[in-house]
Amino acid sequence: MGEFHLIVRGTDSGIFHAKTTAGLWNDFTSLGGVTPSEPAAVEFHRELWAAVRGSNNLVYTNRFNGVSWNGWSEVPGGGLTLSGPGVAVLNGELHLFVRGIDDQIYENRFNGVSWSGWSEVPGSGLTPSDPWAAATSSSLHLATRGEDDGIYLNQAP
Repeated sequence: MGEFHLIVRGTDSGIFHAKTTAGLWNDFTSLGGVTPSEPAAVEFHRELWAAVRGSNNLVYTNRFNGVSWNGWSEVPGGGLTLSGPGVAVLNGELHLFVRGIDDQIYENRFNGVSWSGWSEVPGSGLTPSDPWAAATSSSLHLATRGEDDGIYLNQAP
């Protein structure tokens, strides 16, 4: 996209977006909706995707095509979360991670057409916090805080 973007939760729990134009930051604009947790964002298929936990604990995404936002839509499958999501892109798929209400980590993948559905991440253990996700050119990395306050890393090829 050639720009820097910030997606943040405001002091009123509203969801806001700011970006750079010619190296200068624009003012924050509201994306509508509220979230009790921190949002996550990633570039996928030449669009900026934002993911949030809704006030009803469901997960929602919104995408920005460089001109306008598409609007919030619920991620299919009814996955409930108590924390903000983590997102990463690997091999042409958007990977969305959340902490379920049972403190397990769950993933839902979007291939550009459809979502895979929520499934538990093998070997993830229990966490009281938001998951964090990143991808390299060949691996997906998931980091979480364990119940013992240790930091744990899970990697998938």
